[in-house]
Parts: sequence; structure tokens; C-alpha cells
Amino acid sequence: YFAIVYPFRSQQCIKSHKFSAILLIWFVGIVIGSSQLIKSKAVPFEYNDDSYYDCREDWADFEGKLYTIFIFGVTFVVPIVALIFVYTKIGIHLLKNEMPGIPDRNRDEYRNNRNIKIQSRRMDREGKGCIFKMLFTIVMLFAICWLPIHIFSLLVWFYPNILNLKLKVEYFTYVGTYFFCHWISQFHSLVNPIVYCFMSENFRYM
Repeated sequence: YFAIVYPFRSQQCIKSHKFSAILLIWFVGIVIGSSQLIKSKAVPFEYNDDSYYDCREDWADFEGKLYTIFIFGVTFVVPIVALIFVYTKIGIHLLKNEMPGIPDRNRDEYRNNRNIKIQSRRMDREGKGCIFKMLFTIVMLFAICWLPIHIFSLLVWFYPNILNLKLKVEYFTYVGTYFFCHWISQFHSLVNPIVYCFMSENFRYM
């Protein structure tokens, strides 16, 4: 966002605040994750006359609901609102300005060949279109990858009856759904570079 909207200010900002930003990110991550270290327990349960252990967070009912809503807000609602706001600002900025790396309009007077001017403008429009698609794709992938695990957690805490699993097919459906939701959320960690490579020519040649 700063590199595109405030390109000159961004260099100074990065140099001035890079360590404080890194420390803040790690601090927030540790604070949010520390609850799992404190509250996670191996809880025994019976299934088909056999004993098993389930490693889960042992919250009281109200505390668990409150914590689940808090995690949903901090790790999903806030990030996706921030992504939409920042990428909308980037899109508006690109609509009003030339693409980075493409000569600005003041240099057009030095071009004697009108076909070159037309080609440059066409490339500018196409480049902006690709960036808009890429930004939209990134927001959608974040929502697609992270929303299922949050919905799953909210359902478990607010509708605990779904945990009354009496049939084997119900148990495997529950376990399969959990692992799928968890897997697709972690998949988000590797999907962004793939999007950048396929949808951004500049990124491929960096």
C-alpha cells in the first residue's frame, strides 16, 4: 500500500519503523497464541468402548464462546476489512495515476510516433486490469481459505449438539470436516506467491 500510494514516503517509513513493526507483529502473535499454551489439555473421551485423548482448549462455556468470537474478529474480520480498505485505496490510486514503471503523460510529448502512444496507453489499461484482478483474487482467497475454520469453531461452540456423534459416519464426517477446514486455512500461506507469479508480470521478473 505504501509502496504504491506513497512511494517516496514508504522508504523512509520502512527504515524508521521496521523493527518496531516486526516486534509488534510478534508480540500480538504471542499474546493471541499464548491462550492455547495455557488452556490446551489432553481430555479423555470414550468412543465405541475405547478410550482416546482429545487435545483441545479447555474453556468454560461462556469463556469459550467469547474467545472464539474474539479470534474470529481479530484474525478474520479485522484483516479482511483492512485488505478491502487498502486494496480499494490502491485501486483508486491506480485509476488516477499511471502504472509504476510506465512513462507518465508528460513524456508523451517526446514520442513522435502516435502508434507508440496508443500502444503504451493500451498496455497501461491492461496492466491496471491485471492488478485489479490480482487484488480481488487475494481478498477472495483469504476469505475462502480462512472462513471455513472460523465457521467450524463458531458452530462447535454455539451449537454443541453437533458433537453428539453416535454413528461412525457422523464421526468421520466431523473429523474430515475439521481437517479440511484446518488444512485449507494453512494452504493460504503458500497460495499468495502463486497468485503473484501467475497474475503479475512484474513479480515474475523480480
